[in-house]
Amino acid sequence: MFTVLITLCLGQISQCFLVSDLWGPYDTQKKCEARLEQMVTRVEEEFPTAIFFQKKCIKKELHEEHT
Repeated sequence: MFTVLITLCLGQISQCFLVSDLWGPYDTQKKCEARLEQMVTRVEEEFPTAIFFQKKCIKKELHEEHT
């Protein structure tokens, strides 16, 4: 399973955030990357000054979801 990981900072207030995806996890990396692009586009529309530090899909083992 794959999950979206986005970390960004907003320049005007110098605060950083971890953006969570409420739709995942995804069974393929391709689906995860498609969702990642949707999320990045939306963040860029809403917060044009956002600086992305991380934006990627990470593989999550099934046993990690239950801890």
